[in-house]
Amino acid sequence: MLTPLLTTLTQSPHLVIFPSMMITSLIGALLIARLSRPAAVRPAFFNAVPQPSQVDYVSRVNFKTRPVMSRLDAQALDRLQRILADADGTFRAQANISLAEVLRPDPTSALRNDVAFAQRSLRGKRVDLAVFDAKHTLCLAILYQGA
Repeated sequence: MLTPLLTTLTQSPHLVIFPSMMITSLIGALLIARLSRPAAVRPAFFNAVPQPSQVDYVSRVNFKTRPVMSRLDAQALDRLQRILADADGTFRAQANISLAEVLRPDPTSALRNDVAFAQRSLRGKRVDLAVFDAKHTLCLAILYQGA
């Protein structure tokens, strides 16, 4: 059953080339149409809420508190606080600290662009646990994976 089909295809290459070119052209046309379509615009409903309306929306809704950290992170923080209290009473531990709040690149240490990009790279980066000294300066940053 397969032999006559193979014989026909080998004797008539246009039966293979033409359909494959049609399929390739169709895929190309679909890709061009997809790429030339404008990017999806978010509906106005999802845009930022205007500043004057924010208080109104917040006042209409009830809120519930939620834990700042997981149970394992809380256990690690408690353990770290006990260790610091036993070692020296001047150190303090805090959880979920933004690195951009406690670290600032030294402007004299690199080119201005490098310093600016380093500062931007810290945005949104957080550490699970941080230890501060008596001057409230970061001494130790800990990324805790729960084990």
